[in-house]
Amino acid sequence: MRVFISHKREDTELAKKKYAEDFENLGFSFYLDAYDSHISKSNDRGSLINQEIIQSTDLLVIHTEHTKGSWWVPFEVGLSTAAKNRIVTITHVNAPELPSFLRKWPIVTSNKEYAIYLSELKKQNTELLTESRNINFAKSMESLLRTTNTSETFHNKLKTLFGQN
Repeated sequence: MRVFISHKREDTELAKKKYAEDFENLGFSFYLDAYDSHISKSNDRGSLINQEIIQSTDLLVIHTEHTKGSWWVPFEVGLSTAAKNRIVTITHVNAPELPSFLRKWPIVTSNKEYAIYLSELKKQNTELLTESRNINFAKSMESLLRTTNTSETFHNKLKTLFGQN
């Protein structure tokens, strides 16, 4: 399992201090461009982002008052949709109305829902680790996730837990 953290540049500190730190403390693998020295130097940032999203199983969209002006967040959502990654949006106070294309997936709007989201990720991660011990280690955990637990199932479970069905 690997979470790609999608955010607007102005929200980098929030992404680092809140979400990346939480994922790191829980032992989750994640990608945050602020920790990638190659991306800022690249002439083909889109290809690098695409590679990172393909290597991820999840996309976490940080939605704040800054997100509306982003060109990269919708790009990352589109790539994640094509990759069949699980997508969850966390919306913050003062954020504008959520764009319609993000309403398809679960939306975290409170600390309680964020705790549920982390709990579900942890369960998924534990299940993958347990199953991976019982199968050929040559299979990646990401491909195992895609075959044993679809994005739609994960989204529906979170939406039910958040009361969004």
